[in-house]
Amino acid sequence: LAQDVTRSLRSQQLWTRTARLKIRYAGFETHTLQETFPVATDTDREFLGATDRLLAQATSTGRPVRLIGIGAGGLVAATQAELLDSGGARERALDHAIDELRRRFGGAAVRRGAAVGGPQRDFRREDLDEVGRG
Repeated sequence: LAQDVTRSLRSQQLWTRTARLKIRYAGFETHTLQETFPVATDTDREFLGATDRLLAQATSTGRPVRLIGIGAGGLVAATQAELLDSGGARERALDHAIDELRRRFGGAAVRRGAAVGGPQRDFRREDLDEVGRG
């Protein structure tokens, strides 16, 4: 959801100052949480990080969730925001390249990954047997 929002921002040449998360619990009780960035952004990494923190906060109660929505607020034109950008050109170029690949080959053509913590395992047969027992 967060990447859909940032992709939409980039397509409209906008940056956001605020990430918003709307959550509706099973009893139809709805809350909106938000995080404001020090500087406006349109990058997936910053926006996704903020929405991940908001989601962790909202779900920490363990209550069943009925609906989750993600949005952006405090929108500014990209040309104005670029004047305040303190780097991030490489991250922005990566996001634009991913957007183009998804446009050409479909939304599932490219997925962002993350490093998995812990020791790296080479899953040979004996490793798989050990995992099955553990």
